[in-house]
Amino acid sequence: MADGIAPITRSGVSSSSGKTVSKVNCFQDLNAWQVAHRLIIKISEDVKTFPKSEQYKLIDQIERSSRSVTANIAEGFRKSSSREKAHFYEIALTSLDETKNHLIAARDLTYLDEEKFKQRSNLQIKTNILLTKLLKSVRNI
Repeated sequence: MADGIAPITRSGVSSSSGKTVSKVNCFQDLNAWQVAHRLIIKISEDVKTFPKSEQYKLIDQIERSSRSVTANIAEGFRKSSSREKAHFYEIALTSLDETKNHLIAARDLTYLDEEKFKQRSNLQIKTNILLTKLLKSVRNI
């Protein structure tokens, strides 16, 4: 809970080895979606303090790009073929890069202080790692 948001709990099932294994029943069970969702929440809090002049500029762009990440993960999850899943996970990664770009702009325009920027960047990096693993897993099916 280092980012100030309570963790999303997932029900687990026990495997024969005694370890708890999480079963993925819906897109919300995906770790990549969970971390990206945390980033959306943080960005939504942040933009409330941005200047009104950015309402239809940076605010709109960063909110749309961050929400596109989770939306494409959700859409990809439900697709039946690995190729289709990979397509939507790739779009999610490009939206994540766009979000990173907007975070850098917000920092450089002094709308985000360095600490908040680092926290958001860490969520972006975690999402990137998890989403890349997810993409590789569907490509190996």
